[in-house]
Amino acid sequence: MTQESADAGWANYLALVAYINNSAYWGPRMMSEIFDELVNTFICALRLALPHAEDRDLYWCYHNLSGALTLTLARTGRIDRLSGGICHSDDFKSAYDHMIPFVAAGFRQVCAAK
Repeated sequence: MTQESADAGWANYLALVAYINNSAYWGPRMMSEIFDELVNTFICALRLALPHAEDRDLYWCYHNLSGALTLTLARTGRIDRLSGGICHSDDFKSAYDHMIPFVAAGFRQVCAAK
């Protein structure tokens, strides 16, 4: 099963991750304990992909990615309402098709050699 499935368990899990990630209380306690090792591995990979990037820029870009990712995966329905039904929060293919180039462009722009 994946987040694209109709399994309510995934929807609930991803909503919980989004809540925890955005919580000043739970974020530092749970997200750090569960995901910091993975995030640090990802940051190391980003350093290889963007060798001229400053660490500060990599961490801010990751922070923006994390927010976009957790909001998207939480399927809050916000985009459904804002778009008048043109976009759907459970349409992961469209979400990924838009988020990946958007985030990649942001990383390239912010982390470019200065």
